[in-house]
Amino acid sequence: MSSILSTNWSFDSLPKEITTIILTNLSVKSILRCRSVCKTLLGIIDNPHFPQLHLHTSTTKAAKYGNPSSSYIFHTRPITEICIVTEEEDENKILCTNIISKFELLLGKPLGPILHAPVSGLLFYYAKENGKYLMGVDTCSMYICNPATREFVELPKFNPPQCSSHCFGDFAHGFGYDAISKDFKVVLIFQPQVQIYTLGSNSWRTIGEVKITAIIDFTSVNFDGSLHWVDRGHLSTFKKNILSFNLSSEEFRVFGTPTLICRPESLQLMAMGGCLSIFDPFFDNHIEVWMMKEYGVEESWTKICFSTVCFTGLQIFMPKAISVGKNSVIKLLVNSSALVSYNIETGSFTSVEVDGIEPPEGFPKFFGAFLFVESLITLKSTCQREE
Repeated sequence: MSSILSTNWSFDSLPKEITTIILTNLSVKSILRCRSVCKTLLGIIDNPHFPQLHLHTSTTKAAKYGNPSSSYIFHTRPITEICIVTEEEDENKILCTNIISKFELLLGKPLGPILHAPVSGLLFYYAKENGKYLMGVDTCSMYICNPATREFVELPKFNPPQCSSHCFGDFAHGFGYDAISKDFKVVLIFQPQVQIYTLGSNSWRTIGEVKITAIIDFTSVNFDGSLHWVDRGHLSTFKKNILSFNLSSEEFRVFGTPTLICRPESLQLMAMGGCLSIFDPFFDNHIEVWMMKEYGVEESWTKICFSTVCFTGLQIFMPKAISVGKNSVIKLLVNSSALVSYNIETGSFTSVEVDGIEPPEGFPKFFGAFLFVESLITLKSTCQREE
């Protein structure tokens, strides 16, 4: 009986639908290699609808196994390079699997770039020129990149307002996907002016003003088609507000938070269990998580507390939530130097080994991390589609 290997088998003998399913379950690196195998695979991969199909498969498959992503982005501090890493099956060890080359276009090494959490596999970041931190956004170079394919675009320059908060340092920013227009947008808030960059048109525009007190976290959180920031609210009370910006309607909305007796700068917005949530680590022996069970309804805030005293051998200082799994497991970055896994149901902490992340010479091992989903989205073709 002849072996399958000795036959003249090819991908042409498979139904196109089956071949497409096989490809969508591969990593980006494997798919890029498949482009040179044969014309059949090349035609499927180069189909303009394939990147979204692959992204949908990746996020759906990963969510089924407990995390909205099977990968993370890690970066050293100061940031000189980023790494795509993946978990092993036991979830207690993370090994570096793919080191991305250094960003050669960064302008200020001492300050380094400021990264926004990835959206659909794309990363927005900006870097300020040396010694010009207080001069604001007009000294910035901004980029959107795809770390998996190493493709990037530099955002065009624009003229920021002459008198606004950017004169004193930073500005609030957000990055997200508009599901209606099927385009990516960067939002900058200068208080009170708001400007938006659209990847499809590769241009900036001003949409008006927003009245806020002072945004706490300059980086936004994506949830339910909107960007979210924490606003200080009224200084005479402990009650803070959440500023929401709908990426499709481009309208702002403000809703209140629970009464939080803590330093407002310690709050972290996140998505947890399908809810917009507030992560509040500013306590000596526990962490509070407030979940908005019904989006936009202030009365639906529900509190969850978990202790931090049961994790021996490591002082839990200013932890940052990185990911939330289906099995009530939260990954926490603590002290910017260690990763731990906390099970809400059992109340147990487990150290997560991170291997392959090395800081620049002469610097301690501090790092940051984001949840990440690989994507084949092509930036330059997106920029050109409205031209």
